Amino acid sequence: MFCTLFFFFFFRYGQYAESAQANAGVRMCFSFADRDKEGVVLQFGWFDSAKDYVAQPESLTACYSSGSDDDYTAVFGEYDSNVVAKIQALGGSCSFNDGMGGYIRDPKGAADADAPAADMAAAFKTGQLPMIWLSKRKIKAGLLEQAKISFQKGVNRMFNNAPTAIAICEFEVPHESDTLWSLRVFNSFEGFKRHFPVPSAILFRMVFNVVPTWEAFPIGFSFSAPESIQGAIAANPGNSAYTQYHFGDGTDALIGPLPDFGKGF
Repeated sequence: MFCTLFFFFFFRYGQYAESAQANAGVRMCFSFADRDKEGVVLQFGWFDSAKDYVAQPESLTACYSSGSDDDYTAVFGEYDSNVVAKIQALGGSCSFNDGMGGYIRDPKGAADADAPAADMAAAFKTGQLPMIWLSKRKIKAGLLEQAKISFQKGVNRMFNNAPTAIAICEFEVPHESDTLWSLRVFNSFEGFKRHFPVPSAILFRMVFNVVPTWEAFPIGFSFSAPESIQGAIAANPGNSAYTQYHFGDGTDALIGPLPDFGKGF
């Protein structure tokens, strides 16, 4: 991003995000200034489907630099040719999942289903701020398939045992060996605790079969209320590896509205 346009970005992105999230199928649309890189911003959006995607207007994208491989976008879940074209037009390195592991819950599809799916849909509406974790994970050489298989077995248990885990998913980063984009979204800190009960088969599966395949986290961000990430670190000190961004305590300047997973329920 051109530094001279940074303040224009704050205003224009805020306008875009408020307008986009006013749509029923947009549950998150926010940004933070990257505290470690001058003139760089982090953006996050949740669109219920490809049809719900809201592209950024030219008045906003004009604030961006031409884009390099240091700029990146990771797209989890469903997308179509329109989403691909709009995101690629922003420049930088674009990763679209091609065979995603794990799951992303569908609030629209689950809302009309019988229990327990209806209960899972109800987990979207808590009145609390979510916990969002995004990372790029480098896997030890030769262990990628083991990591993917073991991850899916653990996540299959989470789907029914932890309806408060709204998204637990990963996919291979295109053109990078032994590397995964990873996303975790929980409806609250209480939801975070339910995805990893102690003791449980889930715990043993992940600790003994998945964690040993990890080599490094070259990228890791968390977005949450400050007390939520503090609780997560108390439960597992390894969570301190994520760079923290906080909703609502004044530490970080949130650009755009707070996430709203409960709309429509």
